[in-house]
Amino acid sequence: MQGFFTTERSQSLIQASSQTSIQPSCQPPVHLEAVGTVHWDQVLRPDIDEETTRHQNQERIRKQEEENVIANRNHVVPRTIDPIKVHKPSASFKIKGNTFFILEGTNSRVETRVGVLGHYLCPYHIGPQGRAIPYPTPRTNTPIPVLKHGDPGISLNNTVIDGQPRPNNLYCLHGIHFVRAEPITKGVNPAYYEIGIDTLQESLEKAEDMDHEFALKIQGYTNVSSTEVWDCIDSDFDPTDRKTVMNQFMGKYLDRFYSNIDTGNDPDTRDVVAEALHKFKSFCQAWVQKHYKTLTPMVTSAAEGLTGDFFVHLKNRLGNLTRMELTRVFMRHPDISPEFASCLYYFMTSLEQTRGGRNASYKQMNTVSTFKNLNYKRFGEWLSTNLHMLTTLFTELEKIHNNHFHPLIVDWYSIAGQMPQVHRYFDYTPNIDKGVTNTQSIQGPPWRFGRT
Repeated sequence: MQGFFTTERSQSLIQASSQTSIQPSCQPPVHLEAVGTVHWDQVLRPDIDEETTRHQNQERIRKQEEENVIANRNHVVPRTIDPIKVHKPSASFKIKGNTFFILEGTNSRVETRVGVLGHYLCPYHIGPQGRAIPYPTPRTNTPIPVLKHGDPGISLNNTVIDGQPRPNNLYCLHGIHFVRAEPITKGVNPAYYEIGIDTLQESLEKAEDMDHEFALKIQGYTNVSSTEVWDCIDSDFDPTDRKTVMNQFMGKYLDRFYSNIDTGNDPDTRDVVAEALHKFKSFCQAWVQKHYKTLTPMVTSAAEGLTGDFFVHLKNRLGNLTRMELTRVFMRHPDISPEFASCLYYFMTSLEQTRGGRNASYKQMNTVSTFKNLNYKRFGEWLSTNLHMLTTLFTELEKIHNNHFHPLIVDWYSIAGQMPQVHRYFDYTPNIDKGVTNTQSIQGPPWRFGRT
């Protein structure tokens, strides 16, 4: 369980929070087998950032050089210096102003609950006496005052619980290097919430799959390319820069990779190529993970506009659901989605034809207007016929609305965007198993030999 620790009151709070946890009371929707672009296993488990890894390697090299100097001076064999083991902080994100920390390990199936565990906000390593120290180690801070008996804060004298160390009071500052669970006060929102990673991932995957399935419906209706309905909408994303970055990768990273190959060890050419392709595949996977896709504004803006025409009639039954959340329900619910998609298509077509500068014929505009009205009527009648089902659904969603993580309403794209995009430390050293080298084949770097 990386990144969090328990406090003196954790055990009692865990029991109390289990009674106040927000539990989904309705069955999850049917899982639609669509293929999204977010690799949630990696996104929700961000690794140590590149800067920390580089600092870790540089420190190891510096200590190894010092050890070599001492060993040469004493005419002994230098010992191997292992890198400092750095632990990653707890992953977190915000939804509607509330902070949520992601729990792993034995708490991976925990439903949304009020914050119980303490969490680290930066990478840390284990220092003397088994206490956590931020990494790289900062200057000594003002010691945290010793807490009195009964204080709901962190007791620094407690033993390690759940395998996580307590913060070192000489280096760790609350709110900068770690946070602790605050006492629950009536009428005041908790400092943060917690949710298990498996519970969160299951909900986000379902929501993404249902959005992708809806994108395929709209693509089939409008007969457009997939990028028109399902694409990366990051403001910094420019699809034309992939070629430039690819050229830099091929010209610089792989060149350094090949230059580090020692021909004296006679590496097999196929092993060299396989390792280079592995690094290239890792680059492509990192690119896709960074530029994850979702429904484009062409779909979502029109869908929210169409939902607004029905929102006023359903408002009294929606509870706290917003118009955008109702739009997600219409797009994702397996029973509502087909009816909503058909109605949305004619709504989008009507918007396109009435836009300035368009020169649609009157016949075509009348046809679209007629079908639009027919689909409006059909969708409205469908909602009226299934009003009891909708009322039950909205009541169940209202009970768990503060959860924000039901697959029908969760904003998975916002959560994915808040996860840190870690730039993994790129190792230029070839990783080739010399024990399986084929000594009978032609040896040497691949650029020295043509195809056979």
